[in-house]
Amino acid sequence: MSTHALSYPVEFTQQEVQIPLGPVNGGQTVSQSLSGFRAGECRNIQLWLTTDAEQVSNSAVIKNPFAWYAPENVVVTYAGEIYANFVRGSGALWNLVNGRLAPQVNDVYLTNNAGVVDITLSSLDQWVECPFAQTFDALTAHSMYTSGKNITNGIVQVAFTIPAVDKAGSAIAAAPMTLHASYNYNAVLMLTGGTADYVL
Repeated sequence: MSTHALSYPVEFTQQEVQIPLGPVNGGQTVSQSLSGFRAGECRNIQLWLTTDAEQVSNSAVIKNPFAWYAPENVVVTYAGEIYANFVRGSGALWNLVNGRLAPQVNDVYLTNNAGVVDITLSSLDQWVECPFAQTFDALTAHSMYTSGKNITNGIVQVAFTIPAVDKAGSAIAAAPMTLHASYNYNAVLMLTGGTADYVL
C-alpha cells in the first residue's frame, strides 16, 4: 500500500438535532424545516418523536427515554422536490425494502401502578428513515458506495402527522413533543502508506 490507495466506503452519522414542537394533538399535521447539514453527501435522515413528559421522571410519570414514536404520513422535500412520501404508515415497509432492517426495536414501557414500577407493558419503539439514495444492497452493503444528496447549508422541509395514541394507549392531546432528526452521510476510509484517513 505504499504506492496505491484503497478506499473503503463507510458512513458517518451526525448527532441528532432536537426540535421542540410544543403541545400537539394526535392526528395533527406538522410542517417543520430541518437545517444544520454539514458538507458532504447526505444519504438519509432518521426521524422520531418523543413526548416530553415521558423523558422527565416525576411522581406521576416514570421516565421512558426510549419511548420513540414514528411520525406518520411523512413527506420530505428539498428545493421543492419530494424525496420521501410515506403515507398511512408505509415508511416501515419502504425502509425494509430499501434497507436490511426494520426501523424498530422491542422495548418495555415502564408505568406507575400505585407508586410501584410496572414493567408488564411491552412496547415497539419506531423511527422513520427518509433516504436521499437507496443506501443498502442486501449482499454488498458493507462495501458499496452510494451517492447521496449534497445539501450543505440547505433547508429540508418535512411534513408529518402526530400518532393518535401514546405507548400507554391514551390519546395524545395537547402533549408537548420533540422531533428528533439524525443525518447520515457518505464517508470513505482511505488506506495508504500504512495510514488510514477518514474522509467525508
